[in-house]
Amino acid sequence: MKRPAVISNKVTLTRDVLYFGRARKADAWFQDLQESIELVRGRDGFYRSFSHHNSSNLSYRPVKIAVIDTGLSTRPTARPPPLAQLYRQQIKEFHCFLEGPKGAWKDIDGHGTHCAMLVLQVCPNAQLYIARVVEKTGDALDPVKVSDAIRHAVDQWNVDIISLSMGWGDDKQPVVDALNYAQSRKKLVFAATANSGARSTSGIMFPARRSNVISIDAADGDGDFATGNPPNDRLVLRLAAPGDSVLSAFPYHLDSTGSRRMSGASVATPIAAGLVGLILEFARQPPLRYQPKVAEKLMDVDVLKHLLAQKFSQPGTGGGGSFRFLTPRMTFHDRKGESGGDAHDTASARYKAAEGIIQSLEYRSNEIRSLSVEELIAYRMLQPPYPPG
Repeated sequence: MKRPAVISNKVTLTRDVLYFGRARKADAWFQDLQESIELVRGRDGFYRSFSHHNSSNLSYRPVKIAVIDTGLSTRPTARPPPLAQLYRQQIKEFHCFLEGPKGAWKDIDGHGTHCAMLVLQVCPNAQLYIARVVEKTGDALDPVKVSDAIRHAVDQWNVDIISLSMGWGDDKQPVVDALNYAQSRKKLVFAATANSGARSTSGIMFPARRSNVISIDAADGDGDFATGNPPNDRLVLRLAAPGDSVLSAFPYHLDSTGSRRMSGASVATPIAAGLVGLILEFARQPPLRYQPKVAEKLMDVDVLKHLLAQKFSQPGTGGGGSFRFLTPRMTFHDRKGESGGDAHDTASARYKAAEGIIQSLEYRSNEIRSLSVEELIAYRMLQPPYPPG
């Protein structure tokens, strides 16, 4: 009579060990990410402050990212999740496309809150915009509402990136039209290849399978392809981000800790969107800002996919060996621990990261090239000195 209880305990113990192992891998990826964030920010937030600088010679437009999901649990509630409090200044606008009050900050499911805060964990300087198109993840998605949200993000918010952790088995024409419109306005759209078990007969969900969308699969923190991803029968390049036991904010009324670990491509998608936000921010800073064509080319879906595959990812394991695992430290890495260093110093990690991006894009435009030492010296005279270590 005791044997079932012993077996049950062993099963529970095994599950706990596996769970915490996966959680540690996800946490390790985010710990490594901090080095990349520091490189983009610079020592003491030197380059981050340019986005708020009074001088037109130094300022740059912050990256804007829209998350279309179940909403966001924050103001005016009495106690928003800790991460929402931490990034309050970066959360700019909320629009509800459901029936009822349009200005209510709400998320009764938690999925949208989790996704939104993942974006800011990866790209802390981004400005975040929230579109609420569904109450719960299990509810039927209205393609018209999603289409309206995409167009609103493009026209009213003028975002750079749209994150969609949702989809359908078959194409929805209103969404197809909205995606084409977003592409015509030079906006980047990310979508999950699968979500909550929803798949199409061809594998990858719509809209992730569209050529003008950047589709994202899930992997663990080490880059092992998640079993819940759709099969890659065509062996085309697939991009994956951490989507296994990933910690993020969660509404207090659903979890007393204000946080929860979640898994799936729907979790990996906002992480990938945040990473590209970090890359766009870097492109608007010295030294890449001296070549505006770089930031312009990065808004081309095909160019961006090439850059991510070449400079910001490494081969993953599993999945038929045809996918790349997003790893920002492949390019945003400072072995000297100088937070990237001075952009005008050709020996600095920041300069070398910029050179890597330039080399990846040179074939796309004759106007993209490495700067001469003389040009770097001239540009250096236009900004304050980089803070000493």
